[in-house]
Amino acid sequence: MVAETALERVNRILELIPYLRGRAERLSDLAREFEVPVEILVRDLEIAFMSGMPGYTPDLLIEVTIDSEMASVQEAQSLDLPPAMDASQTVKLLLGLKLLLGIVDLPESTTKTALHLLSRVEQLLGDDEMNKVSIEDSENERIILNAIHNHDAMTFQYLPVTGSQVSTRKVEPFEIYWRSGHGLVRAFDTEANGMRNFFLTRMERIEVIGKGEITGRSVEIENPFQVEIVLADEALWWTKRYGAFITDSRFDISNKSVTVTLEFWDEDWLVRILASVNDLILSVKGLSGCAEKIQKYLEFAV
Repeated sequence: MVAETALERVNRILELIPYLRGRAERLSDLAREFEVPVEILVRDLEIAFMSGMPGYTPDLLIEVTIDSEMASVQEAQSLDLPPAMDASQTVKLLLGLKLLLGIVDLPESTTKTALHLLSRVEQLLGDDEMNKVSIEDSENERIILNAIHNHDAMTFQYLPVTGSQVSTRKVEPFEIYWRSGHGLVRAFDTEANGMRNFFLTRMERIEVIGKGEITGRSVEIENPFQVEIVLADEALWWTKRYGAFITDSRFDISNKSVTVTLEFWDEDWLVRILASVNDLILSVKGLSGCAEKIQKYLEFAV
């Protein structure tokens, strides 16, 4: 194994804490996920507990629990505070504001607020910073979503947290999900012969290579199921994230809502993605007992 630097270890710890926040995982699973021995992972958690969050006083510590074979982060107080945005994140905010103003007929007061914020963001960035930002992450997400939709396999270069050696992976993706602000891809790794989770930001040179071969996924389904979902307009980000599966969308400015028609083949997958906007769902047509199924999933996930 290539010896890791202190910076690489810090980066792993800073990814590990949001990953574990509010949930419990087996140490062996975490070690496999972050590709380090269990002993190093335990030491990382101990360092996080003793250090607290960067930039804060020692009274704001991270409550890390290591019990037998399980680990969890129950209360990372300072994670509730909004982090400072880097140039890339600020540009994404800028593009989101421009998209919002361009496609949605907003009330006059909202438009005025959005334009004021847009002006402030443009002043913060300046032209030079905007030219440095790549939209590669967004393009990667689009490619992966289409691969999921079409049941395609794909290859990509993956940079682990430890070391600098890039590995080539061949997978069949099942879903993109978000945990504490981190995008992850759940996929079947053909070399490992099992399900794995990959950080979206560490995936490079993604290439679709044709239909997958996992039993039950290589079979073409002629008629997908459809569901009609009415969401509060705060969930517009969600409609963009799952745009590859949305066949129709309608905005209702007066009721501040958006109605989408979404295709799906697996009910469990639909419940999982709806759980991320559970508080913003106004109604669902096409899935019986939707609210109860989402609640059951949330209880299990927590």
